[in-house]
Amino acid sequence: MTNCRLPVETDWENELDKCLPKPRRVQADPSSFASNSTANTKLDTRGLTLTDKPGIEKQLIDLLDYAWQDGFEVQSRYFREHAELVAMAASLQLITTRVNRDVFSSTWQITAKGHRWLNEAKELG
Repeated sequence: MTNCRLPVETDWENELDKCLPKPRRVQADPSSFASNSTANTKLDTRGLTLTDKPGIEKQLIDLLDYAWQDGFEVQSRYFREHAELVAMAASLQLITTRVNRDVFSSTWQITAKGHRWLNEAKELG
């Protein structure tokens, strides 16, 4: 934070110099620097990177089965233990707390989309 005040008509020439930013230094040519790094900056492969955990589909199948058979409360112990998985399933619209257009419950239930996904996953696996 600078301690400069806004200049008044009479002293603006005197006070303004110390408030102005310093001139920038000219940068050196980047090719003149020698680097001892052995890191390869080029990507070996292109495309998508697999970021999901192994077995995430199995975990999701178990979650959807649980939501279909029993349902689970929004603030339940199961929800707390599987919060990331529940968030993923809700983001993918596989589970919901919506009962109808204007009514929401405190229980996670499987959606029609989640039911279709669950049936397809069980047929393939």
